[in-house]
Amino acid sequence: MERIEQYLDFMVHILRADGVVEEVEKQQFMAMMVEGLQLRPEVVERYRGQLEAKSWDPPTDHQLAALGEGLDPGSLSHMVKDGYSMAWADGNIDPAEQELIQRFLVAVGIPESRLADIDNWARISLEVARKGQILFRPVQPVSG
Repeated sequence: MERIEQYLDFMVHILRADGVVEEVEKQQFMAMMVEGLQLRPEVVERYRGQLEAKSWDPPTDHQLAALGEGLDPGSLSHMVKDGYSMAWADGNIDPAEQELIQRFLVAVGIPESRLADIDNWARISLEVARKGQILFRPVQPVSG
């Protein structure tokens, strides 16, 4: 499995974790794939189809472990932080989304004793990112 597939599959599992993929979540995911990652149209369509599915099976621990296979700590931290951001796309992190992220972390070998600290770190990272978005909003140029 390619790294981009590991990443995208993880995001899809997070979006599905609460049982409903909201329109705002679909929009954020699609924007990330098309604008951010500039993926080929056939890859975008494959993942669009996954988001449109009416039912799905939750991932097994083995499937979650495969999503983290070969990732170094930096890549893993980015994936988890982005996972929290994707979970937050609809304005809240559902307990099922948080549980899926925690299952993923345990599946890739992170000790359960670190989960609360990782959750805290990810939520602080989200807050810092939101503040940055506010700070960098376009402003009206001063006319002179």
